[in-house]
Amino acid sequence: MNGIMTGVNYHPHDWEESRWPIDIDLMKKANIKVVRLGHLCWDSFQPEENRYTFDWFDRVIELFNEAKIKVILDIPTRPAPLWLHRKFPAIDICDRNGIRQNPVFRYMEDVGDPNFQKYALEFASALVKRYGHHPALLGFGLCNEIGSGYISYSASAQARFIQWLKKKYETVERLNRAWARQRWSRRLSSFEDVTLPVSGLAIGAPECILDMRRFYSDELGEYMVRLNQVVKSFDNTIPTSSNHWSENPEVGFDYLKYYRKFVDYPGIGFYPGGNPEDRKSVSSACLNIDHRIGEHDNPMWALEFQTGTFGGFACPDKVMRMYAYLSLIHRNQIVCGWTWRSMYGGEEQYLFGLLDHSGVPSKKYYEFKQIGDEFKMLNKMGLFPRKTKPQIAIAYSFESRVVTDYAKSYYRSGFLTQIQEVYYSLYVRNLDCNIVDLRNMTKEYKLLIIPGIALIDPQS
Repeated sequence: MNGIMTGVNYHPHDWEESRWPIDIDLMKKANIKVVRLGHLCWDSFQPEENRYTFDWFDRVIELFNEAKIKVILDIPTRPAPLWLHRKFPAIDICDRNGIRQNPVFRYMEDVGDPNFQKYALEFASALVKRYGHHPALLGFGLCNEIGSGYISYSASAQARFIQWLKKKYETVERLNRAWARQRWSRRLSSFEDVTLPVSGLAIGAPECILDMRRFYSDELGEYMVRLNQVVKSFDNTIPTSSNHWSENPEVGFDYLKYYRKFVDYPGIGFYPGGNPEDRKSVSSACLNIDHRIGEHDNPMWALEFQTGTFGGFACPDKVMRMYAYLSLIHRNQIVCGWTWRSMYGGEEQYLFGLLDHSGVPSKKYYEFKQIGDEFKMLNKMGLFPRKTKPQIAIAYSFESRVVTDYAKSYYRSGFLTQIQEVYYSLYVRNLDCNIVDLRNMTKEYKLLIIPGIALIDPQS
């Protein structure tokens, strides 16, 4: 795909159908060329098991097709619908005490649960078959914010963890050695002695915690690969992206281990913050872009882009436009505002969009229109999306982040702090860099920086 585009996130199931043409007309006037649809609404497509309701979305996507606005269709397998939670209670999250939690907030499902994945992938397949060849389709988004939410300490997760350990270590003797179980009289006599190393008030030794986080990471990474396979098995030419949240400190996953297997165009939610003077916040958002790109040759798709702030109406005037250009410098291709219209209710009614709650365009709409007009002009010059061949690389380590977060009293400057400092020193000098995986580097560099690595495997 050539050129750069502005877009928005739109939630048609939130609004009356009579409103859809009004919004689409406003989008056209603002030079919006792409819309992200479908995310966070599994039960709008499948209100109960074995029943799909695609008719409303058929009408939506056709309206955008008539308006010549392309669609990125998110495959919304999270949050799981309540009917699926009722059918399979093992999907529910269990807290550190093993107590089941009601799904009162988004992302309260155990993505690694086999029943969740069975139904989620069946739903994904139905969605892809329905819209995979629609003329409005630009590509599929592989769910929303995988990597955020909660770790489940359930009996089901523990059983899966044991199987993961058996595959990795093969014998309990090897597991005992790897976990130093001679310490504190904690030898395992069989794999069945294994428990999740988190229990109520206490957490286990770092080796156990690291393997547990590797296990959860593998479940999420492999799930992303399976979602991508659903799309590619239907039509291998359909582009995929993903607004995952692999960097999430509570859950997250080892993105660089898996990214080559599940994205054609790396995706991100670009939120540099409401204060452009906070240079560390802004540079950290750019670090996330470069982390998502890795060593990929395709540009970034900012599937979400900051239009408001948490509880604040807007960034200062023209800052949104400045952020759009900043993202272009970091190899972005699509600026997709979150969100089109401020929501009446729900968890993000405080996160303001381009239109006010009333549906009336705010000053931000006109600033976004200016971005769209300027992108249209820039496309005539053929300069973007920007292609770079960085000569500098920074090594990223999911595992070092886990270890330094675990032992903060020992690693007084954690991995994340160190990589942010190194990146910032390049950022202020306008030096391009790639964020790389030492286990699998494919390009050559003049300078490789390895900050804050707390442990390293033989392959690296």
